[in-house]
Amino acid sequence: METHSTFPARTGPGVIICGHIYSQLDPQIKRISSLYVACVTELFPPPRVSISVDPVVEGAEMRVTCATLPQRAKTSLEFAFNRNGRKVQEFSSSDTYSVQSAQEDDAGNYTCEAKTSSSSHLFFFVSHPESFSRPQIKVSPDQVTEGDTVTMMCSAVNTKQEFAFYRNGQEVQGFGPSGEYQVQSVQEGDTGSYTCQVTYLPNGLKKRSDAHHVYVKELFSFPVLTITPAQVTEGDTMTVTCDAALRTSAGNNTQLEFAFSRDGGDLRGFTVSNKYHVDTAQTQDAGNYSCEARTPTNKVRKKSHVTNVHISGECGMLMLCLFVPPPRSHAEQAASFNTIYNRTRKPSEYTLCAAVQEYSFYGLCVCNMTGNDSQYTKYGRTKVRLRNASGK
Repeated sequence: METHSTFPARTGPGVIICGHIYSQLDPQIKRISSLYVACVTELFPPPRVSISVDPVVEGAEMRVTCATLPQRAKTSLEFAFNRNGRKVQEFSSSDTYSVQSAQEDDAGNYTCEAKTSSSSHLFFFVSHPESFSRPQIKVSPDQVTEGDTVTMMCSAVNTKQEFAFYRNGQEVQGFGPSGEYQVQSVQEGDTGSYTCQVTYLPNGLKKRSDAHHVYVKELFSFPVLTITPAQVTEGDTMTVTCDAALRTSAGNNTQLEFAFSRDGGDLRGFTVSNKYHVDTAQTQDAGNYSCEARTPTNKVRKKSHVTNVHISGECGMLMLCLFVPPPRSHAEQAASFNTIYNRTRKPSEYTLCAAVQEYSFYGLCVCNMTGNDSQYTKYGRTKVRLRNASGK
């Protein structure tokens, strides 16, 4: 006896597969002893992959779902997900694979598995608008010198974007519709590494450009103030000089202007002369001097350090008078002065008062003049008439 079975091939997803089973006693007689119809119920159809949004925009949330329907209500399935043949989510009870913010790396060929059956394949890619590729920052001019106007452009086309600019990671212009950032009269302090950032308004996704380093060349040095002579005495001619050196070839045609100040007050406004003269120095000319250099357009200005100028008076800090001829009865005795110092409004200036003892004679006074801090010594002579208490 022979037994035969015939099960038709499945041509698509189905629930029931049926076939015939029969037995044959005698091939010559071909009498069918029995005929059976057998049906096998499919546990679950092959899963299908679906995507929550199509196309997927970079930065958007993406959900990949593995869908199938078990034929038995109590059947529990587990699902796994693959991208380009590599597993991205192990088997679990969740039929969804989620990506909160899709990136270009999430593009690929996704499949899912329901425990014992492989799914169909679904290929999709994460797209992004061409206008929202990584922005580029461009700087003009290429070579930057103090006083120049520098313009930075953040290249992006999409109108649904806003732009921000940064120097050394610190924001210099917040998000706004303009892709341009401009620095008027650029200074050395504006040197740094600049980037721009674009935000895509529909979903808030941000992208930043590569860094562009901007180096600002010095146009001229900080001025240096000098005093001639180094030690000034009342009556001297004093010259204050302000020196600044042009640094770049761009500055060769630049004519600098100079101004001078004392104790914070203006002495002379800006002119092309870098010298300030005091023909006859007086004690009131002492003080803290500084100067400032600038370009004629006033785009670049620099100040010198402060220099203190002390002007010594004709008589210094000590007066000792010796008298000739000696007094009538005081041949061995010299008259002495009790010296009193009165400080004036400037710490470096003094006036000298003398209270003489009661001697009545004429004498020749030799004045030993020692300046502040004993920096120098001078000698002078003056006639002094000494009167007694009666005024004679």
